[in-house]
Amino acid sequence: MKTFRIIPAMLVALVASVQTPVFAQAWLSFNAVTITPRGKEVMQDNEITPGAKAVGSFYNNPLMINTRPLDYNGFSIESKGELTVIKGDAATGRPEQIPFYLYLRRNGMIIERPKVKYYNTEISDILKESRVGDYLIIEPANAEDWQAKRILKILNGGC
Repeated sequence: MKTFRIIPAMLVALVASVQTPVFAQAWLSFNAVTITPRGKEVMQDNEITPGAKAVGSFYNNPLMINTRPLDYNGFSIESKGELTVIKGDAATGRPEQIPFYLYLRRNGMIIERPKVKYYNTEISDILKESRVGDYLIIEPANAEDWQAKRILKILNGGC
């Protein structure tokens, strides 16, 4: 009798995963990475302050390095690759790159850099200017993309 109750629940979960991109993303495990204590140290409170009305969907990791989700566990001062920020579900093959700004924060102060709007950039170029313990702030250029803001603590070595 219990088997007959489980099967409908599994069918509902399967249908929901097909109908809803968030579930599909989780089932496809595109962004699903087990976060280690090191990864949690890299991931900071993103200090998100809602801007304009949010447009589009941002999943738990809109940061991409070389078209793959950024691995917080392996992110370090030595990281290399092309950084992009996406809106939408990368697992469905329809993500949209969004423009962003990059800042370094050291001892609570933003390090002065030219304000450049990026769509993609080599991450090692900005990390060359950083020190271990600095914070890399990735801030969307468009007000409606405020949910994609991320702050990463820069550590030595990867996992």
